[in-house]
Amino acid sequence: MADLEYTVADGIGTILLNRPHRKNAFTIEMIDQWARILVEARTDPDVRVIVLTGAGDAFCSGVDLSSMDGERPSPLQRKEHLTDHIHRIPYALEDLDKPVIAAINGAAVGAGMDMALMCDMRIIARSAGYQRSTRCSRPGGGSYGSGQKSVTRVISPSVNSKNAIASSVRPSRSHSNHTTARCSSAIVSFRRRCQSPGNS
Repeated sequence: MADLEYTVADGIGTILLNRPHRKNAFTIEMIDQWARILVEARTDPDVRVIVLTGAGDAFCSGVDLSSMDGERPSPLQRKEHLTDHIHRIPYALEDLDKPVIAAINGAAVGAGMDMALMCDMRIIARSAGYQRSTRCSRPGGGSYGSGQKSVTRVISPSVNSKNAIASSVRPSRSHSNHTTARCSSAIVSFRRRCQSPGNS
């Protein structure tokens, strides 16, 4: 199984972070593939909406530090690393004129929380949780820094729209598969609302 899977069905492009044994922490290879998918989805007529979710009981726990080189990077190397890889995600999202939904089935931690905040909408299971790292809270520290900007952008829309979708998500705490299935059902319900005559 690939660490990151992408499927398209019924107008929905689904990006699945598929490393449940690492709580879906992402590697640089996953980031590069993720960015390419977003760029290609922009011009794909079969894709009307993008859904981002995680396998197992977590959404995303941020960067997998164990997959990175053991050497301590210099400030310039760190900046180049962010520009050449991590920041390609927010750049691609900014250019994407299709809605992106985060189906948050579990913990969204550190840069994983930033990735959720960059989406246009978040459908959150009751078993899910958010946590930002202190490093990501410093200026230029997070995805790093992109999440800080996203917080102020999403607060008002989230408050205004939460009543419209909160009742759709009733996940079970006993099994992660139930949580993922309920998130998927909520997304299908949301898609049907968007396709209704009054919203066309």
